[in-house]
Order: sequence, then C-alpha cells, then structure tokens
Amino acid sequence: VDIACSGSTAVVAVRRGPDLFVAHVGDSKAVLALPAGSALVSPTPPEPLTEEEKEKEAKKTDEERKEEAKRLTEEIARSKGMQVHYNPKQDMTYIEVTTDHNGLLEEEARRIEASGGRIKRTKSSCRVCISEEDGGLAMTRALGDLESATVGVLHKPSVAQLRLKEDSGAFLTLGSDGIWDVMGIEETLGVTEKKIKARGANCAMDWIVTESWRRWKEQMAVTDDLTALSLQFASNSAKRSANVVKAAHLLQ
Repeated sequence: VDIACSGSTAVVAVRRGPDLFVAHVGDSKAVLALPAGSALVSPTPPEPLTEEEKEKEAKKTDEERKEEAKRLTEEIARSKGMQVHYNPKQDMTYIEVTTDHNGLLEEEARRIEASGGRIKRTKSSCRVCISEEDGGLAMTRALGDLESATVGVLHKPSVAQLRLKEDSGAFLTLGSDGIWDVMGIEETLGVTEKKIKARGANCAMDWIVTESWRRWKEQMAVTDDLTALSLQFASNSAKRSANVVKAAHLLQ
C-alpha cells in the first residue's frame, strides 16, 4: 500500500483498573453504554456526607438514585466535551467517547487552512483538499496519507479518559466509520445490548457488521471498511467479549 495517498482511521481502548482510556484518529468511533442507575465516577473525590445527608441518602427511592446517576454521568461526560444520548426504551445512556476529526471542528479546520489546505464542504461531506481538483480526505487526522500531512492532516490521536464503577454493567462499542455511516448510535448500541443478552457479544458484532454490509450494498453497490468490537465491563474485570469478527473492504 502506498501510504503517500492511502491511510486509515483508528480507535483503541485500554482499561486500567477503574479507568478507561480511548484514543482515536479520524472518524472511527467509540461509544460507551451505561444502564440505568450506573454512573461514571467523578475524578474529584466527593466530600464526606454529614449525618443529615446520610439520612437523606438512605431515604432516596430507586428512581431518585437512577436520576441522580444519570445526571452525574451527563455532567462528567459533557465536561469532557462528549455527546450524550439517552434511550428511554432501553433505559440506557450512550456516551460518544470520541469526536470525529473533520473540517466541521473549528480548531481542526483552522489548522488545515493555516497549513495551506482547503476545507471543501458539501451537503453530505466535509473534505480536506490540497487543491481545487483534489477529491479530498474526509478527515483531518489519519494514519498514513502522507500527502495530506503536508496540509496539516495529523496522525496524533485525541485521548479521552473516563472512570467507571467496578460493577457498572457498561459496554463499549468500537467501530470503523463504515458502521456508523449506515447505522446510527442508538440503533447500533440498542441492537448490541439485546443480542449480547440473548446470544453473546460475538453474535452481536457479527450481526452489526453483516447488516452494515447489506445496507452499503443496497444503497451504494460498494462497501466501506467495516469493523466492530464490543467490550463488556463486568464486576471486577473487563472481559473482551468480541474481537474483530468480520471486515468488508471497499470495492474498487
């Protein structure tokens, strides 16, 4: 592969104790799903409760605790610039741990333009171009694509950190851009949760990739690269529940 004009997006996740680290370049995405009543842990230790506060805490209903956990999770995620979605049907909170690197981000666009590149915006895309005739790259950070690096496309990843409770019951879904382009976040994670419970994460990821491939073929007659992986966070451990299960490569 000639990396002068070829490259890739990437997303990786590492768990160390209660801490989850996610790094990415480009538009591969990581989304964390938290069930009702489970919250992220604030990086700042809470102040000790007074006796009066302890009494109030003991009297809270399960519904009040769930709402409090949901609010705390949203506050922590949004303080880190992450998008948060709530799925009332499944009573789950979805957190976009990554933000796509593209020309829609003001800081990314400024860097490209300051390096002599152009941001070409259309109704369906935003591309980095070296010249007017250039078809462009759909992201502002990538591995490879050395020609685009001359106009500010970086290989440096963005890194995010979240702290999870040991018994959170959360699961993290990683996917290449081809997955998210044809399946929305709520659909992808909703299906993943159902199939994990019914038949396990391998089945869930196999269905996600196969269904994404079908939709690409139906809509475009070609497919993008499709890769998906799911990590379940069980009590006292993080089990790798599914590896890369299938990939469909872009047809030339």
